[in-house]
Amino acid sequence: MLFRVGCLTLETLTDLFEEGVRLSAAVDLHLDTCASCRELVAAYARAVDDSGDVVQLSGTPYARTVSSVMPAAAAVLGAGDLVASRYLLLRQVGEGGMGVVWAAKDTHREHEVALKILKEASPELAGRSMREARAATHVGHPALLEVLDVVTQQPGGAPILVMPLLLGCSLGSLLRERSKLPWGEMLKIMLPVLDGMGAAHARGVIHRDLKPENVFLADNDGGPPVTIVLDFGLAKLLSPDGTDASADKLTRTGAVLGTPHYMAPEQLFGDSSVDGRADVWAIGAIAYECLSGVQPVPGKSYGQIVKNAAKGTITDLAGLCPDAPAAVATSIMKMLCAERELRASLEEVQATWSALAAVG
Repeated sequence: MLFRVGCLTLETLTDLFEEGVRLSAAVDLHLDTCASCRELVAAYARAVDDSGDVVQLSGTPYARTVSSVMPAAAAVLGAGDLVASRYLLLRQVGEGGMGVVWAAKDTHREHEVALKILKEASPELAGRSMREARAATHVGHPALLEVLDVVTQQPGGAPILVMPLLLGCSLGSLLRERSKLPWGEMLKIMLPVLDGMGAAHARGVIHRDLKPENVFLADNDGGPPVTIVLDFGLAKLLSPDGTDASADKLTRTGAVLGTPHYMAPEQLFGDSSVDGRADVWAIGAIAYECLSGVQPVPGKSYGQIVKNAAKGTITDLAGLCPDAPAAVATSIMKMLCAERELRASLEEVQATWSALAAVG
């Protein structure tokens, strides 16, 4: 297991499981980008009993080594710079744990595009960028954000993704503003996600990081917003025979990837056989939050979320959203079944929601 500078200490790891302990934004950001520390947290959670005592941590490494890091791209680029001799940076329009998104002018075609530039161009994050490009190109569905090109600022530099420039807001922003949504509005937003992810799964692409921030509501010339699924940087790519074709350490046994509140139980515990049913769980978690204003698995820290997920109890949505049709609440609860063999399928949910949307 490879650890980087800034990885969790045993003290910080213990704090993750303590009620009322607030960790710094730097720790949250580190957990968002370091699969090794997520694996460590999952191992710790499995080793802690209900009393909070550590039962066993055999084989858990704490030694640290420093990974090689390529020069960061985002740190040296700013407005007015020309990227790849073609894209003129105009303004920064977004920022996440991995990178920043710039609006840029394509000087060859005289229109605006978006450039996704890594903050820290490590080999791991560079691999995520290339995975995102491969996944988006492989599926080619209108509900999934297209990657137009992959460029570098200098030979051997970090990959920079060129994408359509979207105007609008994320579902996450909308939920922060309104807390929850009427069931009819939720269906209109999430049905394209079901359709897009159904197409992705059919092509062997599993997203693994579906969350409100990765569901974008794009402006549509005064019409209803267009739903676009973003960020396939953690995607798992399967070969036609169903085997893992990602060929990197992000899919190794024990790797814990994704955003905790929207991760299926099998993801939280590092199951290497994660498949499309994890995306079903995540879509169900998003829909649950849209209707109730709360997340199905509570927890103020990563450790608490893991422990609560292990208990497998989720408050019935029907009691939280009495105005929603029973069929909506029932379908969402089936999507959130801890046993993935009993989890609802995308096709089953899509049929239910489409019928309700048609009469709603």
